[in-house]
Amino acid sequence: MLLVDAGLGKISALTAPHDEPHGPLALLRAPSLRSALDVLTARSFDCVVVDLDLPGAASADAWQELRRAAAGAALLALADHHGHEDHPGAQLADDVVVRSELATPDAHRTVLRTVRQVRLAGELQRAEESARLLSAIVDATPDAVFSKSVDGVITSWNRGAQQLYGYTPEEIVGEHVSILHPPGVEEYAPIMSVLLRGESVRALETVRLTKDGRMVDVSLTVCPVYGGTGELSGASVVARNISDRRELETELVRAFMHDGLTGLPNRAFLVDRLSRLLAQSATTGSPVAVFFLDLDDFKRINEAQGHFAGDRVLGEVATRLGGVVRPVDTVARLGGDEFVLVCPDTDMEAAARFAQRIIEELSRPVRLEGRAVHISASVGIAVSPPLEADAEGLLRHADAAMYEAKARGRSRSQIFDVSFAERSRDQLRLAGDLREALAHDLLDVHYQPVIGLAGSGLVGFEALARWEHPTRGQVPPGVFVPLAEHSGFISELDQWVLRRACRDTRTGRAAGLLPRDARVSVNLSARSLGDPDLVRIVHDILLAEELPPQALILEITETALMQDIEQARLSLEGLRTLGAGVALDDFGTGYSSLSFLRELPVTQVKIDRSFIAHIAGNGEDLLITQSIVDLARGLGLETVAEGVETQEQLALLNRLGCTSAQGHLWSPAVPLDRLAAPDRRTPAGVEVAPLALRGRHADRGGRRWVRGRRRHLADTAPHRASEATVHDPVAASVRAGLDAGEAWLVIAVAEHRAALRTGLGPSHAPAVARGDYVELDAAEVLDAISPDGVPDTERFERLVGDVVRRLHARGPVRIYSELSGLLLRGREVPAALAMEDLWSGLEQTIDLTVWCGYDPDDPAAREHASLCTRHEHVAWPGAPLRDSTAS
Repeated sequence: MLLVDAGLGKISALTAPHDEPHGPLALLRAPSLRSALDVLTARSFDCVVVDLDLPGAASADAWQELRRAAAGAALLALADHHGHEDHPGAQLADDVVVRSELATPDAHRTVLRTVRQVRLAGELQRAEESARLLSAIVDATPDAVFSKSVDGVITSWNRGAQQLYGYTPEEIVGEHVSILHPPGVEEYAPIMSVLLRGESVRALETVRLTKDGRMVDVSLTVCPVYGGTGELSGASVVARNISDRRELETELVRAFMHDGLTGLPNRAFLVDRLSRLLAQSATTGSPVAVFFLDLDDFKRINEAQGHFAGDRVLGEVATRLGGVVRPVDTVARLGGDEFVLVCPDTDMEAAARFAQRIIEELSRPVRLEGRAVHISASVGIAVSPPLEADAEGLLRHADAAMYEAKARGRSRSQIFDVSFAERSRDQLRLAGDLREALAHDLLDVHYQPVIGLAGSGLVGFEALARWEHPTRGQVPPGVFVPLAEHSGFISELDQWVLRRACRDTRTGRAAGLLPRDARVSVNLSARSLGDPDLVRIVHDILLAEELPPQALILEITETALMQDIEQARLSLEGLRTLGAGVALDDFGTGYSSLSFLRELPVTQVKIDRSFIAHIAGNGEDLLITQSIVDLARGLGLETVAEGVETQEQLALLNRLGCTSAQGHLWSPAVPLDRLAAPDRRTPAGVEVAPLALRGRHADRGGRRWVRGRRRHLADTAPHRASEATVHDPVAASVRAGLDAGEAWLVIAVAEHRAALRTGLGPSHAPAVARGDYVELDAAEVLDAISPDGVPDTERFERLVGDVVRRLHARGPVRIYSELSGLLLRGREVPAALAMEDLWSGLEQTIDLTVWCGYDPDDPAAREHASLCTRHEHVAWPGAPLRDSTAS
């Protein structure tokens, strides 16, 4: 105790002995306010007593300075008597003590009581400040925080609770907490039982009801609150809105379990669903059918019309499949063009019927920007029971059945048989053997010579892998190459063949077996072409085998290019920079090859054997081959014809100007030391077959449109001057259409096609190169589509329709056709009318215009104009028929 008093005495009672448990007061005196302030800066006190009569004690500032210096001590004003209420010290002190009270025996007790009261007041004030601070914090938190009594009555409610639930404190305080519980949610009693055990409920994710009736996802933490005697008096509740998190989780689960393109369940969802159904089936015995569906030749759509069109087709397939299944069935997309359907309570007989329904549903054309795209699917079926397998096993069985369906002709279904599983296991064993052979250098490479057709002999050779299996004998490349691709080690096989071919070429050159300028061609798979390290790998192999890059040609297919066109472009540019050649293999079989020739750094074009095989007997194949050779020559590229087997084929290729060729005419693929086989090129003077098909009726006169009758369209007396002159009006129309971006199909007799090419002049070759101009021989088309004398719809669609759709992908299509004219000249009126029907049917699905050509000097021309009035007509010399409705 610090007594600030100028007088002495009358305080003995404060220091006298007493029986208080705290003992006597430790009393220190200060004679003035200044000395008191000095003492207070040096030590602390429980109580400071200041005489009101001290000099300066009447100043409020002095008392405030004392209050600050005394910190938490009780500050008492000492007066001679009561009645100093107006004194600043009496107003600012905690209490006023009369001097006479300090002289009594109870003085000690009086001071202690006052100190306790001051302390309690201070603690209460601090508690109130803490409560206000805590209340502010609770009110500021975004979480809903409220309290409730042990009976569940809400007793407090913060701003976060108002925002979450919509109730103001005035509306909700006093209500039972069950007002927040949705109907059917009984959580109050379980939560209270946890609280009564003295435990808390933490992070309980549940649903609560808002004032406006909405359901909101919340995470609850409920803690018990105890009264002064330790009994449970209520609970504090913290609720956090987790609706956004739940939505995100739901979206993530959906993204993980569903296909992004079609919205269908993906493999993860499918396997989970199928596993559950198989578990139920094991108990109930009800069959579960799995349908594994793969679109046939889907890559054709991607290549012809682009991946966007392909995606639209996949979306349409998903929609159609969703339309044929029951609510209990599941349709999933595994990726690419593979779909899976899972149907509970479906036995094998019902599964076979349903698969046929799927095939029929998908066979309907898909409309893309006014065009009809035809699709089909192969379906594999696996049913459990009788099959015993888990979800993955049943999917593998259905997959194996699907491949069997494709092998048996496509657009069909196939129920799984155990033999398929054995075949699959055999493939796995064969793949393992192939890996082993590759690892131990047990494969071989044979070489097929490439012969220069200008008399230069052996100019190169193609490296082809061969595999002699220790127990199976020779395994064809058509078996083990796809096996390596399917098993994931085709790149290793490519690199092995490349390394071996480079080594053999260097060795053969050094030994004199090969010309010094002969080049080796090595095939690259799509996987290798898409490898960003391809250029480095090729460079390292050439360096290790000491072969100059100029001696190497790497062959790639259009299909491989389509896998990743941008990466392929980078790889090919790197290979060309390296010095290696690049050949586009199987050219002409895809839909975008012509554009590839302009866009990609290729040095050589290999004409596919499918065109060479019929070049001497099929006018269309000959025309395609001629166009490829002409285009390649114009672009400065070499041409290599594949699959040459006859002298007649070779003579035609020589005449067309093809650079080189390979095939069994010279040699199959043989070991390196047998490449120096005798040159079997065409001897001088060999007869070359006519540049047109040998039709079914070419050697007999039973049909009126055979070659013996074609002269009537061109050799009429008034129009013999020259074919170019005769055809100028038609050629001008075609040329104008090509310049305007149209695509043209010309179906005419040979003389008129030749005259049209002459009339087109310089426009002809670029149009063919772009794929905007296609010619077909009219007589041969009639032979092909009319085996029984009447045009067949399916044959017409397959031959003419496919060509028209391919052209339509490039722009508007215009057709000049002499089919009806040839039929009418042969007095085959029903067939001519049927032909008109076919053209009309095609016009309903594709934006095209058909001009039907005729000879106005032929007696049948007037009948042509009167019968075939559904299409535009054009006279061959360009003169309209008198009194005709034709334009």
